[in-house]
Amino acid sequence: MAYSLILKRFILLLATYPAVLALKVDSPAEGASWNLSMPSTVSWSEVTSDPTYFDIILVNNNPSTYSTAYSQAIQKNVSTSDSMFTVAANSIQGAKAGSGFQINLVATGNNAGILAQSGQFNITALASSYNTTSNSTGSNSTASGSSTSKPNSNNANFNSSSHSSAAGNAHSSANRAGSFSLHAALGATVALSAFFIL
Repeated sequence: MAYSLILKRFILLLATYPAVLALKVDSPAEGASWNLSMPSTVSWSEVTSDPTYFDIILVNNNPSTYSTAYSQAIQKNVSTSDSMFTVAANSIQGAKAGSGFQINLVATGNNAGILAQSGQFNITALASSYNTTSNSTGSNSTASGSSTSKPNSNNANFNSSSHSSAAGNAHSSANRAGSFSLHAALGATVALSAFFIL
């Protein structure tokens, strides 16, 4: 009787021993909330027998959030010895807000499999989408429009010079016309005087 009880306890200890020494996700904790527009942290505890690298995968098997299972790689080939990984703000695109999310630490290579899994947590706010291409195009369009409507100093100088030249030419023509009229009048006066003298 006593021997049987000791054997059962020993078997139970052997069953739990790998779990004690295995890779364990510390964060996110059960019931935590992630705002995808802000940085989030995945942390874990490891032992020397754990694989050197693994992948961090975001999953959701909650049918109230996703009708089919959801899975998205957050980071691949993470060093186990790092003990922590910071998920950059807005780096997870396409996820829904909801409950039932978990972080899986998945082995790489031929021995692929789930090494550890976090408790279920919630995503309460989604990533902010920012299209740099459209914004850049818009800025260029605006700049181009401004450049088109901006007065051109060279054109202004050219126009000013043209107006000045035109005014000068008109003034010169007027002077020449005035001089011609004056010479004509003097010539007529001289001719008339000569007529009367004769």
